[in-house]
Amino acid sequence: MIAASPPEPRTRAAADSPFAGQDEERRPLRFMEDQRVPTPNHTVLRISVPLHRQLKRLAAARGTTMNGLIQTMVTGAIEAGELDDETPGFAIVLDADRDFDLILHTPHGELPRMTAEDAEAVARHLSEVRAGEAIRRTRRVKGGCIVVDILGQGVEIVGEARDTARRVRATMPVATARDIGRQLAKSAASTPAPSLPSADAPHGARHPPTCS
Repeated sequence: MIAASPPEPRTRAAADSPFAGQDEERRPLRFMEDQRVPTPNHTVLRISVPLHRQLKRLAAARGTTMNGLIQTMVTGAIEAGELDDETPGFAIVLDADRDFDLILHTPHGELPRMTAEDAEAVARHLSEVRAGEAIRRTRRVKGGCIVVDILGQGVEIVGEARDTARRVRATMPVATARDIGRQLAKSAASTPAPSLPSADAPHGARHPPTCS
């Protein structure tokens, strides 16, 4: 027979805890993957310890993270029509006054403007990303350059404007990148063709983006 270990002495902090005396299995857990400190781009979800353990096992079995599981659930709700097909913090804008260019707005600023063809290429890059792959995709677009970089379990999009050489960076989980790719592809497919040739500078303008 295996004897149970004696309980560890409780510290004053533990005694003052609002969960003092509760069974561990019933305590709510502050779920924040990898124990990262909350930032403006993250929040804290309080779930029970048993549910946290179940999510962790399920994520491991599917080769993803707990964030990935939640994102998959959201994507499924979008496909079922329960949620609008949009990503909070991101917006795709059609500039009808300027050759029907598409502009992807991120929480950190807008990426260089794209033609429908540019947008389709960037959408493919975003839709094809896979977690853990060390891949960089680069696309010279109408307004400069857009780079899609995979960073472990996340994706970084970097846009560099041709006219100003200003860079905008946005990071996101892989599943979010795929969602944005799908949304960008839909916008590109519904974009009218410009009636006149573009008056913008060609890709070899006086401020060529480095795409690095």
